Amino acid sequence: MPGGAALGASASRCNMLPKTNRLPRPDVKAVMRYGRRRTLPHATLMYRKNPAGGPPRFACVVSTTIDKRATVRNRIRRLLRESIQKLLPEIPRGVDGVIIVRKKLMSLRETEVGIRGLVL
Repeated sequence: MPGGAALGASASRCNMLPKTNRLPRPDVKAVMRYGRRRTLPHATLMYRKNPAGGPPRFACVVSTTIDKRATVRNRIRRLLRESIQKLLPEIPRGVDGVIIVRKKLMSLRETEVGIRGLVL
């Protein structure tokens, strides 16, 4: 069945973070309110120590000031999530982070360099 094959193929290429590494909305607000800040030209990382000490969790924020088109903002989020996913083994446990994009990130390489500079 062609529809089933396409569904399976898209699911394997999904750029979502594992559920254990996603930061829920109430915790995003707490990190943004009480967290520390690291800034680079392309993005800002707000982070906070997780009192439970679980796996590192992240959220990405891309506002409409970056681009009005949702497709562009979603692409930037996908690039960020993919970069974070590659760096997860190197990130210490017990860290919650919110990455706020300040300028357009259009290439995966550019995103990975920016995220590595912020997180590590």
